[in-house]
Amino acid sequence: MEKKEKILVDLTADSDDDEALPDPKAIPAESAPQSEKKFKIGTEWGEIIDKKPADVVVTSVGWKTLGVPYKYTFSELVETSGGLSDTLLSWGTPAQDIYVDCRALKDDNVKRLLMHTGFHVDIMEAVVKHRNFRNLVKQTKDLAKRCKEEGRATSIMAVCTSGAHRSVILAEALAFCFRKDGHEVVGPSHLSWCSWKDRKLCWTCERCKDEKKREQLHGIVYEMWKSA
Repeated sequence: MEKKEKILVDLTADSDDDEALPDPKAIPAESAPQSEKKFKIGTEWGEIIDKKPADVVVTSVGWKTLGVPYKYTFSELVETSGGLSDTLLSWGTPAQDIYVDCRALKDDNVKRLLMHTGFHVDIMEAVVKHRNFRNLVKQTKDLAKRCKEEGRATSIMAVCTSGAHRSVILAEALAFCFRKDGHEVVGPSHLSWCSWKDRKLCWTCERCKDEKKREQLHGIVYEMWKSA
């Protein structure tokens, strides 16, 4: 099988992600029930590929929820031995075409809302208005166009620390934009979703299910997308 080139949308230099620091109280990855994790991740990816054909597949993930060792630079986080790409592959998720660094979308003003997921429209609005968001959208669109010109379907993975907020928001927004442009899109699928319940995060309250506000924010993102 031909080895897939990894394309990184890397904002390491702008990263303001304090959550990326190693947590000394975290349970060591080796003590986690690996078989259960592999089943959850593998089942999720199986559901994704069963839904093809599509020309774009969008997912989100949190590196920390998978027990991936912390690395400051995004390229090391994804590509080093035992990094994100290797870990996902060991759990049945193939290498992606594009990995997008969402760690630099942190906004301390929404810390009080982090018991919710990225479906909460106030968190979503803060991320969409973040100074780095437009640049991520532009770079991802440019790289996806490059994949299309090479005649291949495009798999895009948005990556943050917990896989519950920033990467979820970007993945949802990217899927919306690709669909608006007429692409057949699978996803977004959130590979760290199994940690949300364990952490008692909310994704079902009134603000998490405010579709009118979400549609408005996706409209703002699509305007960025068109002008990229």
